[in-house]
Amino acid sequence: MSNDGASGRLLPALAVTGLFAVLAATALSAGFGEATGFPADASVVHNVGYALFNLEPRGTMFVAPGEPVYEGMIIGEHNRDTDLEVNPTKTKKLSNMRASGRDENVILTPHHVMTLEASINFIRDDELVEITPKALRMRKRVLLSADRKKLR
Repeated sequence: MSNDGASGRLLPALAVTGLFAVLAATALSAGFGEATGFPADASVVHNVGYALFNLEPRGTMFVAPGEPVYEGMIIGEHNRDTDLEVNPTKTKKLSNMRASGRDENVILTPHHVMTLEASINFIRDDELVEITPKALRMRKRVLLSADRKKLR
């Protein structure tokens, strides 16, 4: 009997193990700098369908009503080629006065679900793709608007 079957399986396994060892060594020796991610003191709020309804004419939305959002998160694509800072948590003003007409129901167009590949192709140099077990989000590299204005 020939022993070629065992050695035929052993060589690819050794190659994969060696490749993994090289990648692991490279990743461990790489200097990543300071940790950048979602700041613990940032406020996470749920967006409101009313606010998204008013933002729809300005572009395509990437978030569904009620999804958590935070400052610096990319929630849609503007019709123009510029960034637009918006507030997706704006609520309707409630008062004791009755309106002469009836209140409008908010009907939203379905949001555009971005895949990982589409997100990577979409982002610019000052943006990041955030991947968690439950969500895929795009955000600005510098989250706070005031800090982004200082960098310009």
